[in-house]
Amino acid sequence: ENHDRVIVIEDDNVVASDFLDYMNRGLKYYQNNQDVWAINAFSRDMSFPLDYTYDIYAVQRISSYSWGTWADRWRKTEWRIEKYYPSFFWKREQRRLFDMYGEDRSLMLDAQICGKVNSWAIRFDFSMLKNNMYCIAPCISRTYCTGNDGSGTHSRKIVKGFEANLSDGSRKAIFKDVELREDIRREFCKPYRNSWKRRIIRNLDFIICYFSQYRLRGE
Repeated sequence: ENHDRVIVIEDDNVVASDFLDYMNRGLKYYQNNQDVWAINAFSRDMSFPLDYTYDIYAVQRISSYSWGTWADRWRKTEWRIEKYYPSFFWKREQRRLFDMYGEDRSLMLDAQICGKVNSWAIRFDFSMLKNNMYCIAPCISRTYCTGNDGSGTHSRKIVKGFEANLSDGSRKAIFKDVELREDIRREFCKPYRNSWKRRIIRNLDFIICYFSQYRLRGE
């Protein structure tokens, strides 16, 4: 309510020496770019195409570990997504688009509606897709989450696949206007794959939950 931008970091993150420099310059550079929804500070170690020479890349998923955004984007977020959910639940194309940046996302939105999780991030992501925008992320991470060792609030088990080397601060990220790339999307999504058995089991679970919470109430 009092500021035009915010930088958020979870308490189990280690930050690079140039974390604030990266975030503040990124928020300033993309402030008026209405394609950019937020700035991510975290990025796992990824293999980038040989022809990719930028310090940042575009991705349609927030990193809840550490991020920043602007007040006008925050106000666009649909926190009460129930009115959109019934049509989303049954439309495979919408679910496919949402899962382009992680096969877990539609299932997480189902869980949010059914009251099995309470995630601001999945609603923030849903609104980003709805507004056809994306995040900017660093090729070399500016944060590292220590909670993936099982000590984190939402990571009671050891979580692998999100290892990252922190920037040593010797090179400032150069911000450019970049676009979504399919080859980077495929690399980014590797840790977010679900087996077909898991998807079927989870979908059956949420279908039952959906009918019990909505259909039986006549909604």
